[in-house]
Amino acid sequence: MSGSGIENLELERLADSLACGILCCRRDDSLTIAYANGPFYRMLGFAPGEVTALLDERTGPVLREAPPGGRDRIAREIAERGFAGMELRLTRKDGRRVWAACRVTLCRSRDGGRDDLCGFLVDITQTKRAQDELVATEERYRMILEHAADPIVDCDLKTGRFYYSPAFLSKFGQDFPGGGDLMRDLARIPLIYEADRKRLLRDARRLLEGESLDDGEFRFRVRSGSYIWCNVHPAVFFDGQGGASRLIVVLSDIDRRKKEAISLRRQAEHDLLTGLYNRVTAANRIDAVLRQSTRDERHALFVVDIDNFKTVNDRFGHLRGDELIVETAAVIRGLFRAEDVVARIGGDEFVIFLRNIASVDLIVKKAENLGRAFRESAGCGLCDISGSIGIAFYPQDGTSYEELFRKADAAMYTAKNSGKGSFRIYTQEIEDLSPFSEGFSFSAQSTASAVSSGVPSAGTESSARSR
Repeated sequence: MSGSGIENLELERLADSLACGILCCRRDDSLTIAYANGPFYRMLGFAPGEVTALLDERTGPVLREAPPGGRDRIAREIAERGFAGMELRLTRKDGRRVWAACRVTLCRSRDGGRDDLCGFLVDITQTKRAQDELVATEERYRMILEHAADPIVDCDLKTGRFYYSPAFLSKFGQDFPGGGDLMRDLARIPLIYEADRKRLLRDARRLLEGESLDDGEFRFRVRSGSYIWCNVHPAVFFDGQGGASRLIVVLSDIDRRKKEAISLRRQAEHDLLTGLYNRVTAANRIDAVLRQSTRDERHALFVVDIDNFKTVNDRFGHLRGDELIVETAAVIRGLFRAEDVVARIGGDEFVIFLRNIASVDLIVKKAENLGRAFRESAGCGLCDISGSIGIAFYPQDGTSYEELFRKADAAMYTAKNSGKGSFRIYTQEIEDLSPFSEGFSFSAQSTASAVSSGVPSAGTESSARSR
């Protein structure tokens, strides 16, 4: 062998019979292959001559990552020792990765005009995988030792075997699969709280695809059958081919802290007397819905005020007045859907936001039912109770909470000044008159014409009747 390496056919046959790859490359930007033996091409799954350069963009670069230390280190080592050794991560034709131990030196080319990089490559993929598995194992058990007091699940994704730490079994029970398909088992076993399951599955898929995620907080069922909040700290290990090979999950009980945080948030969002949303929360939630709504959607806002509430406070005291507020809140909450926003915005005033309404008739019936519930209420057993109600619609009466509230509030005052115990739907006629005009009332015809263009209705005549 001289220059670029092989001088005759016999030597080429000998090179092809070796168990290692032999490679000679020019020192250009593409690392053009001057010669490579059969074992080199077989190592990478190519036919002889199918790859012409290690950085050949036609077939996809075989060498995707620069050698450790780069070309300067190789040149320095060859100058100092006569050869350079390294481990290269190569890409096969089918996309899989191959690790090769490589030793190269400089050889004179056949034409004597340049020095080529020549050397041999040995496939060490299996050895590298074993080393990676050893590192993963050491890391895995380091975590187990560090978190021995916390429940731990160790999933070998290659063999399908699962390991549960004693702390996990003690806290969550014994009835868990010893192996299988991780994603399938997560979807079916009752360990995870149903409302959290979809989010946990989504995060698990993202982790196994290589995405980096922060710890998550989910509810898990303990041995007693109740659910507790846990912090989930996952660690995923990948093999030499880039596939997820192992998943370790450490669970930490954060139930008390999480419930305290939820309680504090609830206190900040809700009215302490009634448990309904407070003014700020109601405005934020309603505005959030309105910002995402299209002009084709229809929503309604009720403003409700207890009639003669001051009289109750003056005659029977504020404690009795608070009882009336709580009773009224319960009546209102019972008449509307869980997804409707029901709030006490101060004193004896409430708002109700109904999204995606089908017709004015539905809103009329809701208002009639609410008025009837007021009249049938015990009123703390002290006096007759009634309520005045004003209604505005999205989008024709406004596209923000502030706008809708102002118009529904004007309609409510119109109902209150028209004899109380009634409801009114906002119209421009209300806007043109003072909300405190004594004796003012408007016709059913004006109400119907004001809303029928925006909300389907079979008839809105009852919306103008005094209750």
